[in-house]
Amino acid sequence: MVYGLDAVRVGLIGAGRWGSNIARVLKELEEEGLVEFKIIVDIELEKARRLAEKYSVPKYSNNINDIRGLDAVAVVVSIPYLAVTAKRAASMDINLFIEKPVASNLRELEELRREVEARNLVAVPGFIMRFNPVVEYIKREAERLGVNVLELRRLSRRPPHARGNNILLDLAVHDIDIANYVLADKMEPTLKAWMHMRVSSDEVVKIVLDYHGTPAMIHVDGISPAKVREIDLITPEYFIRGNTDNNTITYLKTGEPSRTIKVGGEEPLKRELREWVKKVRGEKSSSPTLEDAWRVLRILDPILNELG
Repeated sequence: MVYGLDAVRVGLIGAGRWGSNIARVLKELEEEGLVEFKIIVDIELEKARRLAEKYSVPKYSNNINDIRGLDAVAVVVSIPYLAVTAKRAASMDINLFIEKPVASNLRELEELRREVEARNLVAVPGFIMRFNPVVEYIKREAERLGVNVLELRRLSRRPPHARGNNILLDLAVHDIDIANYVLADKMEPTLKAWMHMRVSSDEVVKIVLDYHGTPAMIHVDGISPAKVREIDLITPEYFIRGNTDNNTITYLKTGEPSRTIKVGGEEPLKRELREWVKKVRGEKSSSPTLEDAWRVLRILDPILNELG
């Protein structure tokens, strides 16, 4: 953690599609005086240059050593390189924001965690869905009304460049973390069942988790011709459907007319990065931790191991 700074000196490693979104938000936080956006690093120097010029970042590089001296860095590289890149940054005593899933397996995550803890650094996983207003609303209703069943669907046709990533690490991590977040008052879940298939040009996966008697069912695919982002909360009194794409909540109950409300707030990515900066500064923060990343990978590891 870094105390007493007017602005946290930050950098970005990874100038791809999602890195570009993070660069935009870091620039907005810089305009608020929260950070000083110092450098963009990417193995492809031209990509780093273009993004740095777009957001008036003073330096760009294809050498990770050029992040030395920063207070914090966002690591937004391809999944196989997340943990090793974050560990390299941690070895320079730099606090971390690491995009999901943080690591490809528990072994990589444990190695990273040991490095972070030995240096007393902040390391925040990129679980953006925790900052979605629908997810936050569903969590509050689960606490207020109780939960009989939780169901999550994340369906859409993945673009060709994304199909090289295992769908469990690419997409299912979001929904497992949402389930862990919404059902945080339950015991650690047990993996009850799972199904994985290749269909057409992509993957379909279903996972059933048992949170000490409360089931959570997750359906993720990369083939659906329609984008579906839904959370169904079945309580003793209501069926509640949250749509995280259009930020609506619909209540259903037999004998009553349905009602739909709209929820909103600050952009989830901006909230996520703002909370990270607060945590780096040693302030109270709602950021998730590497323990939360571990709780997700603990569920995925046996599936990944069996799939090979």
